[in-house]
Amino acid sequence: MENYGSAEELIKKQLKQAPIESEVYVDLAFLYGKMGNQKKKEKALKEVLDNLPPNRNTIALVARKLQEIGEIETTETLYLQGISLLNGDYNFALELADLYGAKGNLPKMVEAYIELIGVNASYVPSV
Repeated sequence: MENYGSAEELIKKQLKQAPIESEVYVDLAFLYGKMGNQKKKEKALKEVLDNLPPNRNTIALVARKLQEIGEIETTETLYLQGISLLNGDYNFALELADLYGAKGNLPKMVEAYIELIGVNASYVPSV
């Protein structure tokens, strides 16, 4: 509907209610991208990463939303930051392999699959 002002107002209202919700910042970044405001979009993407909680499910949710809006590089950064936030308890190797495959980065994709197998050999048939 291209009613950007109302959309921005609604998203900012959500942020006031839950200011640390990374996925809402993805919505804001998407809106700014649609509006053609690259500077605000980049700022919102930074907020996504700055407000990322050490929660595997939230990281996966935010990553999916980022991929849906075409923010592949930010998605990669998010997964890598997520690994750090989770203190290596989950390595997002499968997710990173899929992401690298979508980007056409086959060496990194293979590396991620090898890491996945190193962590859990039951993934060999899938890989």
